[in-house]
Amino acid sequence: MGKYDEIMNRIELTPAAKERILANISAAASESPEKTVSLPRKAVPVWKKVLPAAAMLTVVLFGALMARHFRGIEDIADGPVPLVDPSQAAIAETSTYRTRDELEAAAGFPVEELRKLPFAADTVSYDLTDGIAEVTYTGGGKTAVFRKAGEERTLSSAVFPVIREAEAGEIRAVIGGEDERFVLAVWKYGGYSYCLELSEGVPEEMIAGIVAETASGG
Repeated sequence: MGKYDEIMNRIELTPAAKERILANISAAASESPEKTVSLPRKAVPVWKKVLPAAAMLTVVLFGALMARHFRGIEDIADGPVPLVDPSQAAIAETSTYRTRDELEAAAGFPVEELRKLPFAADTVSYDLTDGIAEVTYTGGGKTAVFRKAGEERTLSSAVFPVIREAEAGEIRAVIGGEDERFVLAVWKYGGYSYCLELSEGVPEEMIAGIVAETASGG
């Protein structure tokens, strides 16, 4: 036993001193409450908070545009145009012809020639798929696809930010595009359904002029 231990063993406290020391310890403990250390929560990336809301907004906007598009189709004169069954279109065979006369003979109805396109066509192809005549004009890196069916058919289900009805001579067409540049027109005239799709947008007056020439037989 060291000298320090011998000295400490000789110290004796009176009962009053013991009570005073215990009281001081209790007071010190009450003034310094136990501190709890909480670990920081793992931060949630901002994209994880924003992504669900953005996805919901996209669904809502897309649904609104689809409803707006098909409502415009149904407002065309002569009543609504029924939708094409995608499963039937997938299995339909396509026949290709060398001239417009051959296409008309196979389709059983006249197919107008478009002369007011916004570009000069270098090549023209003629196809017939499930009763739908399709003429594709190509030139200068641009294309125009003209479709015609001998019955009420929806020849396009594309959706665009801007969809409106346009007057094209005797025809009322639904046109679609963005920033006042239009790439789609669908209409009915003389018992036939029509569709025009352009690779590049044009002003409303220009696409309406292309549509109007089909009323004169092209």
